[in-house]
Amino acid sequence: MGYPFAQALFGSNGLFFASVFNLPFNIYLWSIGYAQFTKQPMNKKGILNTLTNPVIIACVLGYVWWILQRFVPASANVVLDPVKDVFTTVSSCNTPMSMVVIGAMLADSKIGAVLKDFQVWYFAACKLLVVPALMLVILYLIGARSWTLAIPVVMTAMPTAATGGILAGQFNIQKELAASLITFTTLLSAATVPIWLILVLNIVA
Repeated sequence: MGYPFAQALFGSNGLFFASVFNLPFNIYLWSIGYAQFTKQPMNKKGILNTLTNPVIIACVLGYVWWILQRFVPASANVVLDPVKDVFTTVSSCNTPMSMVVIGAMLADSKIGAVLKDFQVWYFAACKLLVVPALMLVILYLIGARSWTLAIPVVMTAMPTAATGGILAGQFNIQKELAASLITFTTLLSAATVPIWLILVLNIVA
């Protein structure tokens, strides 16, 4: 959910920086996290299987392309522009599809049971308040301003990613807890995200 906010605040450059900021999370989730979900043995074969899953390959190819595209001659754009348009169109489906997944989780969740779970409240407070606040203080103290402060704070203030719930459901590992965390943080973010946006925009203005 953080990508649309980054793009709305700072355009395509903001979207790219948000992707770079989120890269360690993606690498961790689809390497170590994926290995834990699939119970891959940490031998040569297991590590190879983990590092060659489609998401890791896509991340690597995407950043290699970004680095190399400046060396591509302008004459090649006739061929490459349609390819770029395809990927741009596909990437625009990312947020709507994640909203569909989150909506399905909201529909299946028992809100009453979620509200009575202390660990869900604790997690939501850390995810939506404590972590963004720490990010804001640390970046401000080291002199970060403008988008270098705003985007990390906005990204960390987003609710729990639906990807975790999808993986938990796929591998049947605490899927109810994952759905509860995603549901509750998504609901509360309707109140907390605007507050963080107002605060950050006032600081970087």
